[in-house]
Amino acid sequence: MWNALGTFGYFLSMLLQSLMLIGVCIIFLVLIGVNAAQVERILGIEGLSKRIVILVAAAFELIPCYFMATVKETFLLTALGALCSAICAVVVVVAAFGTDSSKMGACLDGGTNSWPVYTNLQGLCLCWNTVVFGFGGINVLPSLLSDFHLRGVLARALVSFTWRSYLFIIVTYVAVAAAGFSVGGVAMASRKVDSNVLVGLSGCPSDQVEPVNWSLLLAYSAITLHVLFAFPVPFHSMAETLEATLGTRSGGLKPGLRGLILRLPRLLLLGLCTVLAYTLPFFGALLDVVAAIAGQGTVFILPVVFSVAIQRQQGMRVPCYEWILDFLCLLVGTLGAVTGLYYGLQELAALC
Repeated sequence: MWNALGTFGYFLSMLLQSLMLIGVCIIFLVLIGVNAAQVERILGIEGLSKRIVILVAAAFELIPCYFMATVKETFLLTALGALCSAICAVVVVVAAFGTDSSKMGACLDGGTNSWPVYTNLQGLCLCWNTVVFGFGGINVLPSLLSDFHLRGVLARALVSFTWRSYLFIIVTYVAVAAAGFSVGGVAMASRKVDSNVLVGLSGCPSDQVEPVNWSLLLAYSAITLHVLFAFPVPFHSMAETLEATLGTRSGGLKPGLRGLILRLPRLLLLGLCTVLAYTLPFFGALLDVVAAIAGQGTVFILPVVFSVAIQRQQGMRVPCYEWILDFLCLLVGTLGAVTGLYYGLQELAALC
């Protein structure tokens, strides 16, 4: 980053990555509360609010986020998070294809499966930014791999495992999207039908008492466990970045009381994420705004700018095909950032 854009590029990149990492950690805590609440609703359990579940989840995350810090432990957490993601995606696909598509009929105007172009465009832009934000963990991968490489620990095996895991996760999430679309069609992009596949498959909100849907119960339970166990992966990336900046990374790896004391910034980070997840209103709309800025910037824009700048500084010729790919990435990132920011702010204004 220093070589590409100097001090400005370094701080800009760190700012966007920090927004991305903090946002991912916060939404993970929120998702635990939201999905656990769906499980409670299906089972008819009362007494536990979403906020209480968030606090309980944060207390559980103390163990993997504060007391687990070695390379081997981080590797195991990454593997567990990847496994949970894969299982979760498979369960959601099964639940989606097991849902009766007639439940969506009441959500459509006049029973037709069509929506205005504007509505579809708005839903598409918001969903696109959310997907990019959700997969933003891939952007943390280079810093993690660099840290592993510097210590020479399982470098080649880690690279191979990580990329294969992420590829498998992406493929299964595409299957989830296909399953949702097969049931809901374009209605999934409408405000009347939530863009969340499972919420959309639940049909339109109603006051009628419905029997327990075991496929949805299993899916929501799997998602809750998935987010609970996958949370330490982005959190460790954020904590390691902070510790590297403070110069406490090596000391925090040491066993005993000294190592625990040097990990106190992790405790503060977890507390910050918990407070924000517990108190922030309109989190979905805020997520769209942050995703538009940080997500599109770190996924599509900054990598292209850094790559071209470094190659030109070293006197290397950028191939024609790379210019074309770079242009497409910049175009997608710019359109996603502009539209996501516009619709996100519009949604925030409507909720305020």
